[in-house]
Amino acid sequence: SSTLKYLDNGECRASCPVGDYPDASNICQPCQSPCSTCTSAVDCSSCVADTFLYQKRCLQNCPSGYYNDPSWECKKCKDNCLTCNSLSTCLSCDTTSKFPILFNGSCLSTCPAGYYRSGNQCLPCQGDCATCSGSATYCLSCTSGLYPFLGNCMPCQSPCETCTTSPYSCGSCNQNSNYSLLQVDKCVSTCSDGFY
Repeated sequence: SSTLKYLDNGECRASCPVGDYPDASNICQPCQSPCSTCTSAVDCSSCVADTFLYQKRCLQNCPSGYYNDPSWECKKCKDNCLTCNSLSTCLSCDTTSKFPILFNGSCLSTCPAGYYRSGNQCLPCQGDCATCSGSATYCLSCTSGLYPFLGNCMPCQSPCETCTTSPYSCGSCNQNSNYSLLQVDKCVSTCSDGFY
């Protein structure tokens, strides 16, 4: 019959058994370890235990940019990951890309608020810093009630009652002080010419 076109151990078959492949003469040949199943002498379609399928080859470990998937295949890491241990967790980033910074298993272009860049990682700001730059204690913004001044967090300075952008930029003045009038962002006792 025309459906029996593969020769396996002296018998004609419709297909080669699992673990064999048909050669150019349609004779069933055994797959070579570490291939478990194959489509040719050099192309694996599945692998023996503890090896991973990558581009029709069986490897002990997946190459850089790929991870050892539980399906015993090498799967590609997400973009910008140099190495990863799953699709969602980068272990290192491509430092030549626009996303060289490793943070919580992702590759980022900048650190999130509350962190600063140190090399290619994000480290947390310290103390009263809400955001920082260059070091954990050089504050760009501060926790509630404090204001940045020369990298430090300071409370609103008297006679300011409230502040805007720094401890010396008043938003309102202490009404019980001699400097109770707000002129631009300063508390004064009397307004300058041109102000009322």
